[in-house]
Amino acid sequence: MHFGRLAGNDSINTRIYECFNAIDSRDVETFVRKFRTENDPQRFHTFRELICGEELFRRGLKARYEQPLGGLTPDWTIYDEDGSECEIVDVVTLHPRYDIERDIARTVGSGQIWSGWITTAPDRLYGKLQGKFGAYSTFAERGRSALVVALFTEFMAPIDTSEVHHVVNELYGGLFSAYPQVSGLIHFEYSLGAYRFSGIANASAAIQSDVVKRFV
Repeated sequence: MHFGRLAGNDSINTRIYECFNAIDSRDVETFVRKFRTENDPQRFHTFRELICGEELFRRGLKARYEQPLGGLTPDWTIYDEDGSECEIVDVVTLHPRYDIERDIARTVGSGQIWSGWITTAPDRLYGKLQGKFGAYSTFAERGRSALVVALFTEFMAPIDTSEVHHVVNELYGGLFSAYPQVSGLIHFEYSLGAYRFSGIANASAAIQSDVVKRFV
């Protein structure tokens, strides 16, 4: 399985091919097409979707990428032993604020070292997750499927899992309480040369998630 160079970075290119060996072979061509045609920001998001998919397979789940379901196209659809859709997993990335990202790019581009302090406000994460929860909650409720959101946090938008817990379970009453259609959340980040995953189940969920249980 070789499609040439799909990323400018050697380590990322190698990682892409490692993921291709793990996921369903029917989905590889879709990723190849996207890596060849997307701009860099889109390509990085697609890479995170691929990393998430590889981890789903590594934990024993049967997943397919971008399967049309009821007018929506979640990133990953999970199938049970009978081949029926049972869960959907959609990836969202928390980026740094635009003004911080722009300042970093200008500073580094001028040959200087950026020395600011980066934090992520809980309200910002709340809004980001609320948008994703709202987009899929009606579909999940109608289709009786467990809905899981996979949150990737960039190193320039740092937030640890305890802070994610606070946002989904406590802030303004907790997003999980407001969206029982959401079965849980997977939080992943790149740290010390590896992707690290953790799961947070929604105790108020209408449908409990087998996917999230495998990450807790």
